[in-house]
Amino acid sequence: MSFLSYSFLLLLPIATVIHRLLPSVRMKNLFLLIVSVAFYGSNGIGCIIVFLLSAGITYTGGLLMAKTTGRKRKTVFAVFLILNLSILLIIKYTEFLIDSANQLLGLIHAGPLPVPRILQPIGLSFIIFQSSTYLFDLKSGKTTAERNLIRYTLFVSFFPTLVCGPIQRAALFLPQLKNRKAPAFKEVQSAVVLFMWGYFLKRVIADRIAICTDLVFDDYLQYDGAILFGSMLMYNLQIYLDFAGYSCMAIGTAALFGFRIKDNFSQPYFAGKITDFWRRWHISLTSWFTDYVYIPLGGNRKGALKRYINILVVFLISGLWHGAGWNFLIWGMLHAIYQVVGYLTAPSREKILKKCGIDPQSMAHRLFQRVIIFFLVSGAWVFFRSSTVVQAVAYLRGTFFNLHAGVLFDGSLFRIGLKLADWNVLVVCFVTVLAVSGILEREKRKNPENPCAALSVLNQQSILSKTVFILLLFTAILIFGIYGEGYLPGSFIYAGF
Repeated sequence: MSFLSYSFLLLLPIATVIHRLLPSVRMKNLFLLIVSVAFYGSNGIGCIIVFLLSAGITYTGGLLMAKTTGRKRKTVFAVFLILNLSILLIIKYTEFLIDSANQLLGLIHAGPLPVPRILQPIGLSFIIFQSSTYLFDLKSGKTTAERNLIRYTLFVSFFPTLVCGPIQRAALFLPQLKNRKAPAFKEVQSAVVLFMWGYFLKRVIADRIAICTDLVFDDYLQYDGAILFGSMLMYNLQIYLDFAGYSCMAIGTAALFGFRIKDNFSQPYFAGKITDFWRRWHISLTSWFTDYVYIPLGGNRKGALKRYINILVVFLISGLWHGAGWNFLIWGMLHAIYQVVGYLTAPSREKILKKCGIDPQSMAHRLFQRVIIFFLVSGAWVFFRSSTVVQAVAYLRGTFFNLHAGVLFDGSLFRIGLKLADWNVLVVCFVTVLAVSGILEREKRKNPENPCAALSVLNQQSILSKTVFILLLFTAILIFGIYGEGYLPGSFIYAGF
């Protein structure tokens, strides 16, 4: 089952009503646990086994940590963290490691090792990282051991964030399972608007872009460099709108049940620096790596060289988290290089700006920075999107060495899956998204600590305004959404991680 499936859209309001009518938080939690198990279990029994195994390991580890102190407590933490992460390592990386070993064996003409085919449940990385936050937060004293098995299992399996996040912190989510208020009518309306906005981003924009990018990336040798370059930029927008759409739907769904989930995106393409981009992109994962990997490694406290090494380590791990392949490792390494080069060249760039009399805060300079970041990130996404490193390199080579701008004006654009009407829809949608992003950016600047700028802005609107938003979004989705033969409903890019 998926947020985009008709069965989910039918069952969600029913589940919301039942949850609201239940008399106690305990019964509400039990009901949500049943719903979550059914939601994830609809993707196969293996999915249930994985999250129950992860929940069992971390729950047991938490109880043992509560009974120990000092070095024993640290040992218990390390053992159960390794056990939990081992689920991810075995399921996701066994095939990759054996394939890599076979490539090395081939160099010495040795026989290949058998490669087991292990079925990977959707959202595996999100489940493991979320359950691991419980052990980390216990170790740091941010939370206490949760003895109620229903509450803890619901924390690991909460269905809105189960497949693609945002990754929840135990210290912030577990207290909401003990005490939360039923949302008022205006808050329910805001949640519905946010859910439908996410649905709009996914089905109207991201899936329309996917028609074009899938054709080009899957047959890139047949296209001119200008088309490849345009498709590269469009994939950048596609993956953002696809994932941001899911995050909006997840946050809106959680809000219907009274849960407050933090933003997972904060206008990442308004960033003028690569470091700022990562503070805005997939915020829950970035903060996870910052708090649980980068800072324990020493962060930026042990000199510049150590800082750069830590950045490289974090982004290599991040690349592997996204996928078991060398292309993902290179994607992560590129972002590490971007950051290190940015730090190294910062003094020189400041001197050049000063010498040229350019104000770093001027609108023109900030726009220039944003365009550069957009291009850099787009280039890295080519490795993310491609199946292999060889394909990514060939794609980029074709982009820059077979470039003829004239194809943008000779009708070639209308031979890559999208007609003129589709391009018109995309232009209107891009302007709409840009306007909404500007509003959210202003709200975030006014209140940087606001956990969810979108819900905050929506809660300030009148009931009539939100009713109009709902009707407009529903109409746009109904008329301009991508449906029909060949379209796979429910497929989100990040569900594969």
